[in-house]
Amino acid sequence: MVRAYTADDYKFVVEWMESRALDPLPKDVIPEIGGIVDGIAVGFIYKTDSKMAYMEHYISNPFAERHSRKQAMQMVTAYLIKQARDAGFRYLYASSDKTTICTLAKENGFKYIGNQLAFLKELI
Repeated sequence: MVRAYTADDYKFVVEWMESRALDPLPKDVIPEIGGIVDGIAVGFIYKTDSKMAYMEHYISNPFAERHSRKQAMQMVTAYLIKQARDAGFRYLYASSDKTTICTLAKENGFKYIGNQLAFLKELI
């Protein structure tokens, strides 16, 4: 089950990023809108001053079972799409060079824009 990300969840972001040999995001870079499946995956929505928001900074627990991570990422994506729509955004933008994220975007109705790494989804 997905729930809203809270500041108390930041420790998981740090732990999962460090476990993947990535530098953790500074706490003040994490946006207000995020979804987390406890112990498995998290993702975020960055708001803009336009009708487009950015879906970004997905990270999963590298020690969670692969199938569980995929399911959790799917649930987080659905949650973030709803959160962006409910916040009044018309478009949701995502980009990634990770095959898993690109596949996830396509499975959720995102369309390639410009190149094979950038996606856009119309929310209305």
